[in-house]
Amino acid sequence: MKSIILWLKIAFKTALCAIKFIKSKNRSVLKKWAFDILRISRVNVVCKGSFPKGSFIIMANHESYFDIFALLYCCDFDIIWFAKKELFKVPIFGQALKESGAIAVDRTNTRKSSFAILKALKTRKENEIMLIFPQGTRKDKNVFKDGGILIAKKKKIPIVPLKITGSKEVLPYGKLRIKGGSITVEIFDKIDVENSSAKEIEKVLKEKIL
Repeated sequence: MKSIILWLKIAFKTALCAIKFIKSKNRSVLKKWAFDILRISRVNVVCKGSFPKGSFIIMANHESYFDIFALLYCCDFDIIWFAKKELFKVPIFGQALKESGAIAVDRTNTRKSSFAILKALKTRKENEIMLIFPQGTRKDKNVFKDGGILIAKKKKIPIVPLKITGSKEVLPYGKLRIKGGSITVEIFDKIDVENSSAKEIEKVLKEKIL
């Protein structure tokens, strides 16, 4: 019963936030949404390290939906998200995703996903920060898609590895019970993509974030 009440609260706050954001286009609404969800779920977030100056692409592991809230908590800049295309069909929430500049990706088609990332990079504003989950899914932890790496090299944009721990304990995959607890977001030094091969970058990323 407690889990149901908590999810209803989260759904209400999410809908309210989406409506406010659609009307105002103010990204501070998104940060407040994350803070509210973390608070009512009794989740503490610890941010380790700092982000570099300038433009870069964040690449992080993906443990649960709470990764999103933890990232919004730790990032003091706007993020362009890549979200599975199905989320854009959700009423109100999907519209808010579009308004935020999020990019729809087809997780079943690597080529289409890579094209979506490339298109986003072509139209991105200066110093706009993008975030990619190379695993693409929370279900299979062995999946690692290199499309983001190849495009980062093509566009000569450094990659910042980011590791999230504790999120899967807060909300285990396939479960509805939110357990609360602590999530750590660890930010590593950026990777110079111009002087490293795609394979070398992938190896470093796997060592850092998986």
